[in-house]
Amino acid sequence: MQAFSVCTQRLVQCANVSVGAQALELIRKNDFDVVVSDLLLGDIEGIEVLRAARQKDNFTELMVITGHASLESASKAIEIGVSSYLMKPVSIFDIKIQIEKALATRLFHLKSVMLMKHSDSIAPDIKGHIHDITSLFNFSRNSCFLLKFRKSCG
Repeated sequence: MQAFSVCTQRLVQCANVSVGAQALELIRKNDFDVVVSDLLLGDIEGIEVLRAARQKDNFTELMVITGHASLESASKAIEIGVSSYLMKPVSIFDIKIQIEKALATRLFHLKSVMLMKHSDSIAPDIKGHIHDITSLFNFSRNSCFLLKFRKSCG
């Protein structure tokens, strides 16, 4: 069974659907911290579901779990900001670690945005440091993703 999961709270609330159209409807109606999708959903590509989640909320963390990994799909995933690209078979332990990492990343981004919104009282040099830290975080995250994918592809 091809499954699509949308997790809304720290592994407490999850929605699981088997077709992309249902996933798109859930994304349209709800807010999610992490969206996990297979690439092949039957009715649409999982990348389209992830793209819809990204368009709705730029800080939603995106993950792919697939048995059909390819350079093309990995490139599409990178373009939309997927943080984890896992290849089947994958252990529940590895999925849990990646979801925990995704939740921590989302929290980091949301806290950074909140801090910047209330930045009137923050000195300009501190604002610059916050921006630099956020940029470095994003760069290191993307670099790790690329290195991990390259290693897994041999």
